[in-house]
Amino acid sequence: MKIHLTRAIKYKDADLNTLELDLDSLTGRDLIDTEETLKKLGLTVAAWEYSRTFLLYVAAKSAHIPAEILKDLSAVDFTNVVNEVLAFLGGTASSDKTDTPSGKS
Repeated sequence: MKIHLTRAIKYKDADLNTLELDLDSLTGRDLIDTEETLKKLGLTVAAWEYSRTFLLYVAAKSAHIPAEILKDLSAVDFTNVVNEVLAFLGGTASSDKTDTPSGKS
């Protein structure tokens, strides 16, 4: 999924105007690893899926970009990115199919 940024961010000497999130490639291990990383940084929350920091780190993992870079997104872009991850994890992303897990509607 591509997210068009309202303000470019710098990464590897380039200006990024879009952010490519490959959320479908994420695994449960990726989510657990992200939680563990944030715990080591001292972050504790009651519900990880509602933590903006957690959602940003998941976005960074799916985009193969360090989370520290994504922290420099404009407030609007940051919100769009974390909301997209939240929608994906909650099963309500705009790109979701209406098929059931068995493939039948």
